[in-house]
Amino acid sequence: MNPRIHTHKPIVYIISLIAALAGLLFGIDIGVISGALNYLQVDLNLSTSQLETVTSSILVGAVIGAMGSGWINRHYGRRFAILVSAVIFVIGSIGSAMAASYNTLVIVRIILGLALGVASFSAPLYLSEMAPAAIRGRLISCYQLMITVGIVLAYLSDTGFTHLQSIGILSAAQAWRWMLGAVAFPAALMFIVVLFLPSSPRWTALKGRDEETLHILKRIRHAHQVEQEFTEIKESATLAMPLRDLLRNQSLLKVIFLGVMLQLIQQFSGMNAILYYAPIIFGQAGFNQTDGMWVTVSIGAINVITTIFSLYLIEYLGRRALMYLGAILLFISTSTLAILFNSGLTGTNAMLAITSVFVFIIGFAISYGPVVWTLCSEVYPLRVREFGITCSTVANWVGNSLIAAFSLSIMKNFSVSGFFVMLAIIAILSFVFFRFFMPETKGVSLERIEKNVWANTPLLKLGEA
Repeated sequence: MNPRIHTHKPIVYIISLIAALAGLLFGIDIGVISGALNYLQVDLNLSTSQLETVTSSILVGAVIGAMGSGWINRHYGRRFAILVSAVIFVIGSIGSAMAASYNTLVIVRIILGLALGVASFSAPLYLSEMAPAAIRGRLISCYQLMITVGIVLAYLSDTGFTHLQSIGILSAAQAWRWMLGAVAFPAALMFIVVLFLPSSPRWTALKGRDEETLHILKRIRHAHQVEQEFTEIKESATLAMPLRDLLRNQSLLKVIFLGVMLQLIQQFSGMNAILYYAPIIFGQAGFNQTDGMWVTVSIGAINVITTIFSLYLIEYLGRRALMYLGAILLFISTSTLAILFNSGLTGTNAMLAITSVFVFIIGFAISYGPVVWTLCSEVYPLRVREFGITCSTVANWVGNSLIAAFSLSIMKNFSVSGFFVMLAIIAILSFVFFRFFMPETKGVSLERIEKNVWANTPLLKLGEA
């Protein structure tokens, strides 16, 4: 066997790391609000419903941003869309830090959400189209890894500002403004480095720019790989179909159903509810503000470490095995948390609760986090990839919005224990869905998957050669 077949140019990894910075900003924006909520409540005198609105308003913007991302990506390219998201991140984070009232903060966070929607759409799409098939899952998972790193950075930043506030250096008003405004710095850095990335060769092929497509492929692939990949890309790029026909095409509707369901499962797993409201949850367990923040930092650290392992396992074990494992761990952890919160978090129970949350994080980080973004970037044919990813990404942000908007109310009305019972039931239903609908796409080219889609292959067999 020719050893060159399994080697990849270093530039592929560099490009992937830079593009995955969009995930870093995603993670920072998810994580940063958790530490700011208590200060916002005090400084702006917010009710529980207003706290939920502040948290979820960014997600409303993300839905809108995701809906418009398909048009931006198709007409201007994936790289351009990532640059647009970076600019909005800078503007939105500075605007959040300067907000003088509740209403202004909500409006600015909706604008900031536009960046989240565009970035979450464009970065995994760009990564999937730049990566070789043999390591595609690993490189797309770098996006999820950077999300987890961003969450940890946000938690560390929040913890630092919390400490400065506790010793009197910052007021409550200053603390939350610094927390929300810190995102502008990595966003500006991302804009600068993305300027040096090449366009996606699959997008340039769609635009009929064959010479540019070949030039990009020669930069990111070895010479013996270029001709075959170029031929496959050109074949996919010529398969045009009007949108009205697409919406009646059973083959496409099946993969849209798959993508939408996977994104909803990811969100309704409850991961983001724990990330958003971890300090509040641990406050109910008897931890003070500072201790609760350090537990939250530990959650983020475990999330990062486990996601690093998933970069290897997603290509070694495959997508399906990881999702089965994730569903099992999520069921065990949420069931345990439901019992513990129902019996009271005192003494040993409090430590068991923390351990169960860590198990939950491990289960999500090794499966639902990286695998869902990977599959949703793989299963859509080139000509309709923007439309398909629009559907699944919008589903992600709609689900995220619902979780952010109603989690606190569910905990208040049905108890924290009841909330975790709901998550345990969802884990069981998710396992059943994976068994009957989720394909294994490990090591299969995007063009091979596309041929299976148009051949109306059952979802479970989309990854078969």
